[in-house]
Amino acid sequence: MDSTKENYNKLHKSNIHPTNVQESIEQAINDYLRNKGYNQSIKLLPIAEHLNYEGDFCFIANPIIPRDTLKKVETLATDISQIRSIEKVSVEVNKRGKQPIVYINITVAAELKMEYFTKLIKKTCKHATSEEFGTLEDNKGKTAVVEHTSANPISPIHVGNLRNTIQGDTFARMLESTGYTVYRHYLINDGGLQIGFTVIGYKMLMDKGLRPAIKFDHWLGQVYAIMNLLYNSQKIKKKFSHLKLSNNISKITVSDVKSISEFIEKEIRTLDRSVEEIQHEISKIIKKKEKAHKRRDIAQEKRIRTKLYEEEKDIEKYYRTDSDLAERFPKVYNLLYESVGEIDLIQMTSDFLLSYETGDDKEIVKLFREMANWALESFRWTLRRYKVRFDSFDFETDVSWSNRADEFLIQLSKTEDCKIEGKAARFRYSSHLMKAFMKDLGLSKSDLKIRGSVPDLQLSRANGTALYVMKDLAYSVQKFETRNADVVYNVVGEEQTLAQFQLLPLLYKLGYQKYAKNLHHYGYEIVNLVGRTMSGRLARYVTADQFFDETFVRARMAKRASEEERGETPPQSDEEFKEEESILTAVTLATTRFPLIETSPSKRIQLDLDRELDMKRNSGPFILYAHARTIGILLKVPYEEKYADYSTLWNNPEVNSIIMHLQEFEDVLRRGVSEMDPSKLTDWIFKLAQYFMKFYEKNQIMREQNVAVKHAKLSVVRAVKNALMKSMSILGIPVTERI
Repeated sequence: MDSTKENYNKLHKSNIHPTNVQESIEQAINDYLRNKGYNQSIKLLPIAEHLNYEGDFCFIANPIIPRDTLKKVETLATDISQIRSIEKVSVEVNKRGKQPIVYINITVAAELKMEYFTKLIKKTCKHATSEEFGTLEDNKGKTAVVEHTSANPISPIHVGNLRNTIQGDTFARMLESTGYTVYRHYLINDGGLQIGFTVIGYKMLMDKGLRPAIKFDHWLGQVYAIMNLLYNSQKIKKKFSHLKLSNNISKITVSDVKSISEFIEKEIRTLDRSVEEIQHEISKIIKKKEKAHKRRDIAQEKRIRTKLYEEEKDIEKYYRTDSDLAERFPKVYNLLYESVGEIDLIQMTSDFLLSYETGDDKEIVKLFREMANWALESFRWTLRRYKVRFDSFDFETDVSWSNRADEFLIQLSKTEDCKIEGKAARFRYSSHLMKAFMKDLGLSKSDLKIRGSVPDLQLSRANGTALYVMKDLAYSVQKFETRNADVVYNVVGEEQTLAQFQLLPLLYKLGYQKYAKNLHHYGYEIVNLVGRTMSGRLARYVTADQFFDETFVRARMAKRASEEERGETPPQSDEEFKEEESILTAVTLATTRFPLIETSPSKRIQLDLDRELDMKRNSGPFILYAHARTIGILLKVPYEEKYADYSTLWNNPEVNSIIMHLQEFEDVLRRGVSEMDPSKLTDWIFKLAQYFMKFYEKNQIMREQNVAVKHAKLSVVRAVKNALMKSMSILGIPVTERI
């Protein structure tokens, strides 16, 4: 029976949508079986297309009469055929596998199907053209917070972190469509090492009177890359100060690379000899414990060796980076190189960060916030182009200054799960804690994104100051409290899965059980640019602005080529230009947003810009084209409901595909929200566009002679038009009447 169950499960998964016809026939068959003394009931399923069986529905007969002969199954089938509304019954035997699987196939009477599908088409078209379509009330009265993007204010938003932005914005729109009141938050990392030395570079250029001649965040990306180079150059020179290196502490020269490489290679040779000696010693040792100890020594030596190799590569990298940045951004590079000079940039950065984090130096605080706010203003401009908005920009240092992180650290330090070493605190995720956590929150192992035991987490430094995780903890509570939120979603890369999970038991331990249960990590994988390498430290990336601009230009070129081919005149008046801008903006948003959400967040994107910028190969513009086609039809042929006769379409396969697909929309939207996966919705929209284009190709609409048929088909066109408009709106992509 195992093969029977397996086959049944596969068939069950093919069930696209249950219908009243299916339910009524299923009930009639089960009533018959009970009357005949059978203990088993059946589950009627639509016949999967790949099975090529005759009929509308089927069920597996094996559970009902597992030991009977085929003749008795055929007798049962004959008896079932007497049920009213069943037109025909047949038996199919699948002999593949260890045990034959017997299917009884049901063909429903045409008049019943006609009656049902006529009503279904009318009902579905009416709903799809209503204001209610595309909006659910499942979560009405509830509040959600979605934190996304949160790019550091030191370089422009690029196509890599743009996936975070579009995923987060789309998901927020999906939540709103299910009834949530949604607040969008952006966490500004205005502290930390990278911010520290970038602020110093910003101040140096302001003091020199250099103002950006380009968009501020693009310019700041140059400043960050150069200051990162100078900072790490000093760090390397300090580490190897015992060698005879060039005098300039901020520049790595050819001779420096040679001297350091020679030293490192010498150290590596020494380590290799040491490993050989230890291995020789192991061969003479008998006791297992001593051998294990020596093997740990070898592992340690190899780790040091690996680290030295990495340092050697870094030195060569920074040497090459120096000439690259100097060549690409000569003015900014020269001024910063001259300004840093012999200054101890490492100490200066540390001093700046300490002054800012404590808030003691008002001028330093003003400087940090000034640079961050200029960067954020640039971000806002970029985000508006992509139809992305935020309700709150939250500074990380404001969270620190609230002292909430320190308060939580004190509370956790007093628990039995926290180990104190001097002033440093380390939290242990004991099995006792995790069992209680999962039991009280009603979680099972399958609910967890991580496997195995949870590693300890350092909460504070040796001097007792809170580490970043405590700020993250405080900010999580802040999002719940300030918005009175029922649920909070953090849109953060998959590489943060462990760190995001480690917050939950901490919240639980602090008494925030509701928050621990309703704080969700919306993970996503990275974007790989085909044929290109992105690096913020080299200021090499395709910015979100460039992606938008290039797409817009290509859309205009494609439109001009199409106009020339059709002998049309390009826009002449202001009104025509305004309409064209609206069309091109819609195409640009479809071309840029759609590729970043059409793939499941759990999968990496191989983004081929040449492909995505090709209007004929990108799915987004295809959907806009399908929508524009519906508009074109309806403008040419006015629709009147009173003339529509839906019974004329009940057995139209293209219409049935569209109607059954429209029936799925609400379930798809719910599934996209519950699984945190907008690609469920993009896939549904793309298929609807495909179904419509097939319907358009196979059916006369505008030339249809039968008035009743014509207006029934126009009703289907209206349903598709509205469904595409509403669903694309959820994706943040406007539709247009023409394309």
